[in-house]
Amino acid sequence: MVHKLRQDGFSAVDSSDEHPDSLTKENRMPVKITTHIFVQHMKYPEPTIHIVVFYNRKPGFLWHSQIQIATSDIAFGSTAGAYEVFNLQKNTIDNVQLHVPSPITTFLQQVPHSEFIECNYARAEAFYLKNPRDKSEQAIHFQRKARQLISTAQKVLDGLGIRFWISSGTTLGWFRQCDIIPYSQDVDLGIWIKDYKPEMVQAFEKAGLPLRFLFGKVEDSYQMAFLSGEVKLDIFFFYEDDSSMWNAATVTETGEKLRYIFPRFKLCWTTLLEIKVRIPCPTQPYIESNYGNQWQTQIKKWDWKSSAPNVRHNGYWPKDQWEKVIQMYE
Repeated sequence: MVHKLRQDGFSAVDSSDEHPDSLTKENRMPVKITTHIFVQHMKYPEPTIHIVVFYNRKPGFLWHSQIQIATSDIAFGSTAGAYEVFNLQKNTIDNVQLHVPSPITTFLQQVPHSEFIECNYARAEAFYLKNPRDKSEQAIHFQRKARQLISTAQKVLDGLGIRFWISSGTTLGWFRQCDIIPYSQDVDLGIWIKDYKPEMVQAFEKAGLPLRFLFGKVEDSYQMAFLSGEVKLDIFFFYEDDSSMWNAATVTETGEKLRYIFPRFKLCWTTLLEIKVRIPCPTQPYIESNYGNQWQTQIKKWDWKSSAPNVRHNGYWPKDQWEKVIQMYE
């Protein structure tokens, strides 16, 4: 295409990158792809036409890369992006027949929230050089169960229109080793408290995930967990104030409230276990808040009440409220 443009009197500059699906933990053979093309007509140098090339990615979404050439005034493509697969429809603008995404409003709504961050396989490889991958039957079983659990939670929450992201130890596993931490034995998700819907519990139980516990109140320190066999799904609700964001936990024996404080973050897209999920970004400050500067080191004994650097005492639930704010189920 670039060659044909040049033959027709255009100046065309193309940017290439490595297709990320060719750079996985199993495959280190990069495939070069064209990602962005900038076109100017030799007679009419203004404006520049920016062609963004979208690629299909597993598990079934469209992706474009970050611009890899120097540019200061083009916003679209300043980061990699992920989009739901869309159809095209013909449209005529200024007597020029074009194709546009359909429905166009759905596409445009995705643009501000489309930033995509690739897992750092080089960092994961360095981690596994020091910490050999657990290939035991138990680890493989947990990974399979965790993937099923994330997929089920995604269907439930997407069905309710609730945004979520991988959180806590699940985020650490993605950031550090592009995988689930095999000894964690649970899956952690984050949800903004403003996105909470009362139908959540019923929807999860209908999907075969019974409620394990429910702590706190919607207006303060809400947290819930569901079970899928022996694997627990923790859902942390995040609150925000002027300077930080936080989620909470409750110590069942004493009624103590704990608060975990994070620097402000937004949400980006990535893939984990071949599932497209959101992550907090920038991710490293989020990780360091929860796990400190030594997050690269495996710590198999973790006390959620005291080990996290960002945990703070936040008072106690009055005993006359325990029946409502500490609900546990067998």
